[in-house]
Amino acid sequence: MQLVSPLINYLTEKEMIRDTCAPVSEYVTTAQIDFTAAGTGLPTAIALNTPYYLKPYDLLNAKNSKIKALEVVSPTFQSIFSNGSTNVTSDDVFSNFTLNILNGEQDVLIQTPLTSLLGIAYGGYARKLYQTCLEDVVWSNCYIEITGNTALVNPGNAIKLNIYYDIKNDKS
Repeated sequence: MQLVSPLINYLTEKEMIRDTCAPVSEYVTTAQIDFTAAGTGLPTAIALNTPYYLKPYDLLNAKNSKIKALEVVSPTFQSIFSNGSTNVTSDDVFSNFTLNILNGEQDVLIQTPLTSLLGIAYGGYARKLYQTCLEDVVWSNCYIEITGNTALVNPGNAIKLNIYYDIKNDKS
């Protein structure tokens, strides 16, 4: 007991582990990318291996917050978004997308298929999220790219992420 308890305390303090029943973060916000028809001249026209940058959000940058978890919104949970865009047709489509989280030096901190960000529902209430503790993110450098079949994405489709974060304070 004397060996295990200090180790657990240390890992918890360094945010390497946490109580599974504890809240993931203090705050949550969303980021959305809307896709348009190819040839429209808009930056979100559907194209393979093209970075679709997330809109800058200063609050999510390294100096202001720690990103604690990421989640892609499944069409099972929300099929139409508030701006009228339609979520992709099924969770399987997310395997064709990769999320890239970068820092200010353009170093990739996380590169993962969106399927790994699907929140796994337990009994319809609690969800298992892709948990992390990122302190060096520059949100305007982060992007999603299509790495698979672009035919699975239609104009008017969108992808929405939930970003769970804590505000940094003087102690962080």
